[in-house]
Amino acid sequence: MNLAFAAQTNWGKTYVSHSYIEENADDYDVTVVLDYKDEYSGLVESGYLKRMTAPSGTENVTPEQWRGILSGESGLQIVRAGLTDEQWQELLANLIRGLESMDISVFLVLDEAHRFAPQGGSYPDEIDTLATTYHGDGFGVVWLFQRFAKIDKDVLSQCTASMLGGFKTTNDIHQLDTIEYPPEVHLKDMDQLSYLPDELRVDGEPRALRRFTDDGGYTVGSEWIYTDDERTERLDSRDFEMDSTHYGSDRKRIKHPFEV
Repeated sequence: MNLAFAAQTNWGKTYVSHSYIEENADDYDVTVVLDYKDEYSGLVESGYLKRMTAPSGTENVTPEQWRGILSGESGLQIVRAGLTDEQWQELLANLIRGLESMDISVFLVLDEAHRFAPQGGSYPDEIDTLATTYHGDGFGVVWLFQRFAKIDKDVLSQCTASMLGGFKTTNDIHQLDTIEYPPEVHLKDMDQLSYLPDELRVDGEPRALRRFTDDGGYTVGSEWIYTDDERTERLDSRDFEMDSTHYGSDRKRIKHPFEV
């Protein structure tokens, strides 16, 4: 499965993605998080991942060396430490080749995914293949990003599910084939909409997604819409539970923290 996971800054995207990682860790042989801004250290503290920094030169780690690094490991946080975007792409390309040859199931989380597959830019063929092919070979891939305009449309067209929060605009949201409801529900400055299907309403009201804050204005929860080829559901992140602290070829399905 390819999951498009997106929302504007401060919507609680990293917090909710932590929940996804915890929920899926036991169902895959290995979980790998490519962490652009070092925001997943709580998962290291709680034992879900081991930490690895990726300074300049790490882009040259070969697929064979990645197999050695990951052999026997259940989870790895790879933290970008000075790599350019081009080097970060090369690191992922070599990692993909190493993982693909290991014959294991992989839960792969790509933080700031537009850095790997930029709109209008070039990137290694392995990343394109990750979106178009490997998701059917034991890969569950989460593409995390903030703006649709920055990530390649070819990647988005391969996403079979989406987890979307609030945005300033919905101009690009139609790039996802999974969206079959009024996209205006994602507008952060909206309140009431003229129409929403019953499953997306709040107490019968057609309300836009909401972000919940404390007295200091900090996000303490937010609403999201999950959709795939079987269902569409409105969710509140305040209902999610996590063990870790958030600091700022069989087809593998991605489990969700809102499922019983």
